[in-house]
Amino acid sequence: MIPNGLKAISDYLVAAILGEKKNTSPRLPPPSLLSGPRGTGKSWILSEVKSRVAERADETGIYPVEIPWSLSAETLIESIQQKIEEAKMKKSGLGLLSRNNSPEKFLLLIEEIDSFFRPHRIDAPFKKPSRSKGVGAAIFSQIKNASRLRSFLIERHDSVSILATASSDLRFLQDPDLPFFQFFNVINVSPLNEEQTLLQIKNKIPKDFKFSALVDSLNRLSPFFYQKITDGKILYINAFVDSILDLTTDDIDLRQSADDIILLFLSHFFHRLDPYMASVLESLSGLERQLVDHAILLGQEFKASDLSHLSTPDVVRILHRLVDKDILIKTQGKRGRFQFSSNAMKSFLRFRRRLTPLNILAPNLPIS
Repeated sequence: MIPNGLKAISDYLVAAILGEKKNTSPRLPPPSLLSGPRGTGKSWILSEVKSRVAERADETGIYPVEIPWSLSAETLIESIQQKIEEAKMKKSGLGLLSRNNSPEKFLLLIEEIDSFFRPHRIDAPFKKPSRSKGVGAAIFSQIKNASRLRSFLIERHDSVSILATASSDLRFLQDPDLPFFQFFNVINVSPLNEEQTLLQIKNKIPKDFKFSALVDSLNRLSPFFYQKITDGKILYINAFVDSILDLTTDDIDLRQSADDIILLFLSHFFHRLDPYMASVLESLSGLERQLVDHAILLGQEFKASDLSHLSTPDVVRILHRLVDKDILIKTQGKRGRFQFSSNAMKSFLRFRRRLTPLNILAPNLPIS
């Protein structure tokens, strides 16, 4: 069974590839997808595997090959072949030989592999169109490209495999027209829970950190706050910790109340998130952004009729588009209800509107 946690997953993959498990030898893993929401650390796992496998490549004969994210699906096969040849030439140029004298094997590392084959739909919720629709040609072209890559891997299964990241929306995996994805081993990379989030924050703060006014204020908050404000995602947790470490007594009036200090801290935290959030929000159309700006004023979950006062046409259709773009999710077990996929994003948008991001006066539990 694949363990939970970033380091545990990377250790598991590296041990399997390098033959560090009992009675095993170095081998390529089956094609594998690291699947999870943005910011959960999938790229960190990919980078860690690349580094550790590369360190022993001349011993094991397994070489990691990074495939640029900017490539198109149409040129992916040719680019993979070119990257493999470059890796072979580099090895030959350095005079490296596999100690076990076996043929070289290559582990392809690909970020967001689903973006190569996922049709960028703008007109409807996710569903397979007929060939007669205009968007159909683009989708069936992607199916053709996926099939080419599948054939490429099958022909070279003993010398080439893939470790890739993908979004948490894997509905396309079930599409019978995309058999390439059906033989992937899916490894879920989940956000941290409340306890794990708090522990991650505490472990990242130096033991000699002595800014007592800030720490005392943050100590009033519950684990619920830390997990919700960061979504339990490594990307946001790192920004949260960096915001703590960057603040000094020059930034904070020590005569302020604990609530004011927390709000000042949050302004620094959300400022750090601004570039990432902006890149996500810039992908929205004007109508989608208008709906999001009103949805942040609603409760934890809402339905289309809660936005019926807007002049926006076809609210339901836009809500489904926001689900496809991973801004919203459908509330489990409650038909027709939606909620934000990211509490951090909702809090960020509320804070920019000068609204309280969360109930910050929560039961206390120390972070240090």
